[in-house]
Amino acid sequence: MKRRKILICSINLMLCLLLVTACENDIGEIENQNFATAIGVDYRDGKYYVAIQMIGLTSVAKREGGDKGPTEVYVSETSGKTFIDAFFKAYHTAQERILWAHVTAIVLSESALEEGLGSIFDGLTRYYEFRPTPWIFGTKNSILDILSTTGFFNQSSLNTILHSPKSSYEQSSTIRPVKLNQFAREFFDPGRTTYIPSLTIDDNQWKKNKKNEAKLAIDGAFFLDNHQYKGYFPYENIKGLRWLTPETRRASLLLPSEEKPEFIAVLEDQMVKINPVKQGGNFHFTILYHAKGNCK
Repeated sequence: MKRRKILICSINLMLCLLLVTACENDIGEIENQNFATAIGVDYRDGKYYVAIQMIGLTSVAKREGGDKGPTEVYVSETSGKTFIDAFFKAYHTAQERILWAHVTAIVLSESALEEGLGSIFDGLTRYYEFRPTPWIFGTKNSILDILSTTGFFNQSSLNTILHSPKSSYEQSSTIRPVKLNQFAREFFDPGRTTYIPSLTIDDNQWKKNKKNEAKLAIDGAFFLDNHQYKGYFPYENIKGLRWLTPETRRASLLLPSEEKPEFIAVLEDQMVKINPVKQGGNFHFTILYHAKGNCK
């Protein structure tokens, strides 16, 4: 009986030691990994330039006191004759293994869109670690500047439109954010025109301690048709697109008034019906729009 108790105690002790060792190994592995969170692609001077954004874990996780660590955003840039060539050069200075499963945003420059998306799309989707659900954007700004812009209150870039565009879109629906798999479905659909939102940097609207602080904003969209880049349109030229977008949740409309110079109608729960009518070989469309709204 005594030997049996000793044996049981020994087994329990060994299991505890194994569990402690396993936990320590897991913690060490997590701390030593490089988590890529965004990828940017530019094309200039006949070369592809690939930028990779990594967010430090201390910027995301809370410490014992409940506070997050200082914002840590690392952005690299490599170049090559092909997209894959430039992409693989990032490993040369990676220090530790880069994990790609946490990439939630892809940013393409206007010149990359003009050059074509075939090799870029193929390179991003071929590797098994990549998920098909990151948000995709275009930009006229510097890719490095876009990936280096942080959020409010010492928050990381994960708390910006770049990585979380849906929450702000539901509060004020302007240009619909698009995920990579949705864009690919529309991009490879023959005869269909699709678009990706355009990101810019606004360094005038917000101030921190009376000093200008740059924040990301969506200022328009890049349109593509038949695998070809067709052009950029600012938001003011395409703001009527939101009334035809099923994903629109809440949008405002500035209306004239006889009593007051103007007032805003906030529209929600919209329903749209488009009736095509063929007249003389051409199609005309009647749009029926219904929504709930209140004036402010």
